[in-house]
Amino acid sequence: MLGVWSIEDNEARAHFDAAELAEATGSLVPTKSFRKDYIAYCRLMQLIPHPKLCPNFDEEDKDCLHQNYDDSDVDTICVRNWVLDMPSLLLMNLALQRTSAVHTLTLFNASLSIAQLEFVCTNIPTTTIKILNLEWNDSKPADPPLEDHTVCFAKLLQETSQLTQLSLRANGITPQGMITLAEALKTNKTLLELNLFRNQIGDIGAEALAHAIAENRTLEHLSVANNNITGTGALALIRSITRFILTENQLKNMSDLEVLLLAALETAKKQKKKLDRSEAAKELNMIESETIDGVVYGIGNSTIQSMTISGNDLTSIEQDILPINELLERFEGKLKTHLAAIKVQRMFSPGQVKPPLSSFLVF
Repeated sequence: MLGVWSIEDNEARAHFDAAELAEATGSLVPTKSFRKDYIAYCRLMQLIPHPKLCPNFDEEDKDCLHQNYDDSDVDTICVRNWVLDMPSLLLMNLALQRTSAVHTLTLFNASLSIAQLEFVCTNIPTTTIKILNLEWNDSKPADPPLEDHTVCFAKLLQETSQLTQLSLRANGITPQGMITLAEALKTNKTLLELNLFRNQIGDIGAEALAHAIAENRTLEHLSVANNNITGTGALALIRSITRFILTENQLKNMSDLEVLLLAALETAKKQKKKLDRSEAAKELNMIESETIDGVVYGIGNSTIQSMTISGNDLTSIEQDILPINELLERFEGKLKTHLAAIKVQRMFSPGQVKPPLSSFLVF
């Protein structure tokens, strides 16, 4: 394990994949301490520990005579502005799989390749990580791209995920990537905060996200700042927390779930068990709805506390802000039960914004 860490050295030493690594380390009894296990795997596989995963106490030891690594217990891992080699990523993941002590992982500007991003998105949900900051890793696809790699971020919200906070700032997420992520968000039951600052979701992605927010029952804080969203996309997001017309897919899904709901109520009745309809509907993740003049509307999300839409392409107070303001004022009574603020900074000068506007709007 002697040597100074570098991507070239570690990749030259590594001749294994994730499955081969798991088999090779199978005889090692995990200590459940991330750094102790990570060092043990490095020694076994003859790799040099990454400086940000396991620092060397004596970084001035240029001759590598001591190799006195800090193996103290940690609950947070941060790789910030350092490139991360694939062998180190494989060992990091294995150590995370075998400990429950680490709750926060930050991979910021780590120059992750598309393969590395997909590996992280696939494997982190099977760990006990609660807070993931996967940021500023705008990997460049092949030219021309074979497929949209940003769809991989949806894997972070798979059923096994324990994430409560997820920051995906500046990862180049496209409208298609957002559509896939939004689909996963609909049924996710753990995520409380989602930060999508400086991506490229546009109005198409914003509308997909709005549909997801309408069905999600746990998310509290959302940022879609700097995402090329116009007034159309912003209004869709506000409708998701006020009132919205159900799409054909949502109506069909409601109809299918109604059948399941009635069956569950009938079964409970036969078994002489008490089953509240509203609780059963909530368990099935049914959209709350109301019919007005023959039109079925969804009742907006009731968990969102803050939404940041600043830095987008909302250019007109009259065309972009006033329609949002009208919805916020009309549904003020409902929104007061959960909403604190809609942040719309960095789009208008103070002189452009003239009160009175909704108290929910923060400029």
